[in-house]
Amino acid sequence: MVEFVNGEHRISLHVSHPERVLFPEIGVTRLDLLDYYAAVSSVILPHYSHRALTVKRWPHGIHGPMFYQKHERVRTNASQMIQIYAWKELLQWVALGVIEWHVPLGLIEEPDQHDWAVFDLDPHEVGWEKVAEATKIMAKLLELLRIPYLLKTSGHKGMHIYIRIEPEPSETVTMACHLIAEIAVKSYPHLFTTERLKVKRGQRVYIDFLQNGYHRTMAGVYSVRAVETASVSCPVMLDEVDILPTWWTMPRVIERIGRYGDLFGVFTPVISLRQHLKDQGILVPAALNHSLEGGGQ
Repeated sequence: MVEFVNGEHRISLHVSHPERVLFPEIGVTRLDLLDYYAAVSSVILPHYSHRALTVKRWPHGIHGPMFYQKHERVRTNASQMIQIYAWKELLQWVALGVIEWHVPLGLIEEPDQHDWAVFDLDPHEVGWEKVAEATKIMAKLLELLRIPYLLKTSGHKGMHIYIRIEPEPSETVTMACHLIAEIAVKSYPHLFTTERLKVKRGQRVYIDFLQNGYHRTMAGVYSVRAVETASVSCPVMLDEVDILPTWWTMPRVIERIGRYGDLFGVFTPVISLRQHLKDQGILVPAALNHSLEGGGQ
């Protein structure tokens, strides 16, 4: 049994092979990963609870086999969606080999009614400088449209831009984000693309608006990613986007939360996305052409 401390709370948990090295390049063990998730559990839970989570498990480390899991088994042999509401539940999954958490944009009660809209900036074959430039331009566009936003690194190579919205059908959100993405593409064709085929993107940043589709998930805020540096999907401010995503390691994220709190939990107004864009002169159809769905990353 291993004991974990979170403020005034303590739990004991059976952990198989706590000394197992999960990230061999930097020597991070399963116990190190558990200590991280215990330290940040209070800021993770508000963003993960009431959502049907997807987990990625690497029981033997990031160079071993990966297991993708959307449901858990219960004693009746039925399956149910993965949900966490307490830090013990979070750590129990990590003890089972979970490294990455992936979170949908809608609540479990009405999964097709999204309360977040998102742009996933995917660099593919370009360097971080272009991702940073693209993020700043997208931020300026959203400011011109009077849309509040939050930023976080993907924890790997990309940047995520989130918008708090009143619940709307995923199809409507996808179309709204598609229209905004096309404004960026037409304004900066050398920098942005919405081309789904990687071979046609060239040296441009892909704006993945299709991540707003039904059943899609995003790397959860504060989730560690299964990359050699064990970097974290970390909230950032606009003046920090030039910092390489590999900078945001587990110790730095813990220190950052202690200093600033949860930057992904700061107040931003909730907007009715379709109506808001209509007020800005951008008409969003009520339903999406389904040919847009089904081929994203």
